[in-house]
Amino acid sequence: MILGAGRAVRGGLPSAVVDIDGNGRVMDWLLAAFAELGEPAIHFVGGFKAEEVVERYPRIHTVFNREWARTGPVHSLGLAPVPDTATVWACYADVVFRPSAVAALRDAPGDVALAVDTTWRDRYEGRARPAIDAAEKVRLDATTGLVTAIGRSVATADADAEFAGLLRLGPAAATTVATAVRSGALTATATLPDLVAHLIDAGHAVTPVDLQGGWAELDARQDLARFVLGTKAESLERLRAMDHGGEIGELVAFTSAQWGAAADEVIGQILAEIPGEELIVRSSALAEDSWTESAAGAFESILHVARTPAAIRDAVEAVIASYGPDRPGNQVLVQEMLTGVAMSGVVMTRTHAVGAPYYVINFDDSTARTDTVTGGGDARTVFLHRGAPLRPTLPARLGAVISTVQNIEKLVGHDSLDVEFAVTADERVHVLQVRPIAVTHTTVPVDDEQIAAALGEAAALLAARRPCPPTQVGTRTRYSVMSDWNPAEIVGTKPGRLAFSLYRHLITDDVWAQQRAEYGYRDVRPSPLLVDVIGHPYVDVRATFSSFVPAALPEDLAHRLVDHYVDRLEAHPHLHDKVEFDILFTCLTADIHQQADRLRAAGFTEDEIDALVRALRDITVAGMARVAGDLAASADHDARLTHLRGLDLAPLDRAYHLLEEVRRHGTLTFSHLARGAFVATALLRSLVAVGALSGEQRDAFLASIETVLGRMQADARAVPRGELTWDAFVDTYGHLRPGTYDITSPCYRTAADAYLRPVIEQAAGPDHDHEDGAAAWDGPTRAAVADALRAVGLPDDVDAFRGFVADAVRGRELGKFVFTRGLSDALEALAEVGAAHGIGRERLAHVSITDLLALRDALVDPRGHLERRIEEGLEAYAVAQGVCLPGQLATADDLTCFEQDAAEPNFVTRAVAEGPVIATDFGPDAPVEGAIVLIPNADPGFDWLLARDIAGLVTMYGGANSHMAVRAAELGLPAAIGVGELLYAELEPASRIRLDCASRTIRVVH
Repeated sequence: MILGAGRAVRGGLPSAVVDIDGNGRVMDWLLAAFAELGEPAIHFVGGFKAEEVVERYPRIHTVFNREWARTGPVHSLGLAPVPDTATVWACYADVVFRPSAVAALRDAPGDVALAVDTTWRDRYEGRARPAIDAAEKVRLDATTGLVTAIGRSVATADADAEFAGLLRLGPAAATTVATAVRSGALTATATLPDLVAHLIDAGHAVTPVDLQGGWAELDARQDLARFVLGTKAESLERLRAMDHGGEIGELVAFTSAQWGAAADEVIGQILAEIPGEELIVRSSALAEDSWTESAAGAFESILHVARTPAAIRDAVEAVIASYGPDRPGNQVLVQEMLTGVAMSGVVMTRTHAVGAPYYVINFDDSTARTDTVTGGGDARTVFLHRGAPLRPTLPARLGAVISTVQNIEKLVGHDSLDVEFAVTADERVHVLQVRPIAVTHTTVPVDDEQIAAALGEAAALLAARRPCPPTQVGTRTRYSVMSDWNPAEIVGTKPGRLAFSLYRHLITDDVWAQQRAEYGYRDVRPSPLLVDVIGHPYVDVRATFSSFVPAALPEDLAHRLVDHYVDRLEAHPHLHDKVEFDILFTCLTADIHQQADRLRAAGFTEDEIDALVRALRDITVAGMARVAGDLAASADHDARLTHLRGLDLAPLDRAYHLLEEVRRHGTLTFSHLARGAFVATALLRSLVAVGALSGEQRDAFLASIETVLGRMQADARAVPRGELTWDAFVDTYGHLRPGTYDITSPCYRTAADAYLRPVIEQAAGPDHDHEDGAAAWDGPTRAAVADALRAVGLPDDVDAFRGFVADAVRGRELGKFVFTRGLSDALEALAEVGAAHGIGRERLAHVSITDLLALRDALVDPRGHLERRIEEGLEAYAVAQGVCLPGQLATADDLTCFEQDAAEPNFVTRAVAEGPVIATDFGPDAPVEGAIVLIPNADPGFDWLLARDIAGLVTMYGGANSHMAVRAAELGLPAAIGVGELLYAELEPASRIRLDCASRTIRVVH
């Protein structure tokens, strides 16, 4: 009895005739399964479009349930003419199972056998809690194992299994059911679980038969794919017979139990059936390719196994031993070892993080190995948006790989797969493994069509921005996440609307360009620095490069310089977070004439270079002279913030005035101080380059400069001595937060004991005067420094130069510390505004600062205004989370297909550290002491880490002159700043790493 009267869950056809993505219709699977019984009488009970079933399966006896829209499965069951002495099998028409399931129920004891699944809670990826609660759940007796309760009403916490849509009724049970239907004991809307519950109440023993995931429902595509695939060995065996364009070699698969019982026979089968000079013996554990949990790489696979009984035996034993506790059902898979491999790798058909519509291709086309990617070796990574073409600059072999993968997706009926492949020199694609992506995606919805539409809009944006704006120079541009003001480091690559809009409002819309113009560079206003590309903040490289051209240079030279800078970045994309050191000429340095060689090589004349040097000299001298005034301006800004904090203002007005003060004075002053610090560090670096200073002397000098962090440690030591109160300490440093612009990130004040108390505990002891790092500059060194400065026309007073460097480096950190106090207080005030409207921080993070400040007007519905903006922000944020973009963009093609670039880390100090890894998502209570800590960005809000005696620091984003680079240099802490996404992803899951800054290496120990 195949019960299919109801409306289909997929498409406009009855469930029984829905095609399982190229693998046959549901009815085909059911008929094949019931063929295990010989030649049973098949009855189909239809309703919704039943004629479609009759047309396709005319030999099946079809019964029409005219009241299908108002009745349930039991009513359908009672419509078919069934002899009283018959054994009745009943199943839903929207489930599929294999003949083995029918055989198991046939052989089960008792008059009633029920197919159940004890893996029901997580049998397929991403099964949501509502779906679990709505399942037809089963409770089993702990002693007898029999079914004691069934139905959706069974509490999820009490359930042992899910009804798998198939049951067997012996004659006695079938008679009980028929009687109940005729008498009305089972109503017209009764379900199969209601029928089973009635049988239990009538005294029938119901025997469960556990299918352990060996079935699937039509309404869960990933469930169907899991059903079609099976274990690694089963997947390959099933796919071998299908036309997907790739090749799957002969294989022999066997269980641990079969090996234990007849190892010699298995070896004989391997030698007889598997060709080739060498073999590969691979794991195929039950847990390895689960739909909900991946154990990829957890078990042994032995390569290059000789074709001898002894070698095969040793390899198989090693694989089985890697499984740990004996599970006789675990399988081992043996195939021919491929030779002549030209490329190997893995294709993820969706992203792990959120299941976004991208092929993520990790591949090795240089070593001729098949396990580079799966074994953790160096590999290339390409992101390809589904439906987009591969870039012609990528290896042509990838085209055949993607074609094969797409065919497998169609055959399996699922597009969230992990496909391991190899391409041999004869251009044949070999499929080595197919398994589901087993990571449960986040609850953020991913709409493939929205992402495609957003990418189209982004392409149009890039096209519209090609012409050069009036205040800029250069014929073309690029976009980078780290080339100026480091948005990836400060707000992240996918920030919420509030953080993104605050960063733009306070700095990158106008202040950044105002500072450059005041410093002596070209005035590019009104050019914004950042471009929003689907919620990703990108720096407009042409705007940045234009803003660093000295204003004194003629227009033609300015154009040629910017084009040269863009060309150099395009040729050396790994320099995108080091443009001021390795691409641009923004200040005069002691090695300017050597650095200018690259300008000569690019065709610039000596007269043009001399003009640039003169302009840079004027900018540098003026910049050195203005640091003292900028420090005074920062102090004035701090005083005004203190005054504002003391005023009795409504939260929204307080936020508005704080932000205006920060924008008009705080970030501008900080920008000038930060520029001065860059000039100072660039000059020190160049003095090392020309041999006036040693690297050790430079590092010692930088470490001797007491910045905010040193002051914080001194204040921490003063607290236990009674020289500073705890409240005063918290008031001074409590505004810091791990995410400076993130309203959801707690400021230290809100968890002072967690963030600040350890600072005091670690800093206990006497004050430590910062050693004068310049004291080691002996007479010859001072003379060399003076000569080097004089040679390029800079003031040669070494003491004045040392004072400038110290003031600039100290001022940069102080300027940021001061303006972030106003920003942090404004964020807290905005949180109060949200709370007054019943809106928490997490939702407020998706409203732009413009929309928040609009509440200062007399809006008709302020809460409604916020809620509408929140929904828009959340929708945009969800799309941004699904979009994958590169670190740099140049053309529209980069939006849909790009190879992820490896970053060049900025190593700080020459120290070596080795230790355990603490990565990414942790709080102030994490045991970070002695660990090498990995964080995504180098935000000053992570200063609390530096008081916790960590062994080393690694950041995903950050430049050579970033906040954490300065902090690490001051403390002598080994650090790698800005290692990039690829290396960070490799380091994050490690348990222990070695950071060697002297040799500029980071190595996973284990």
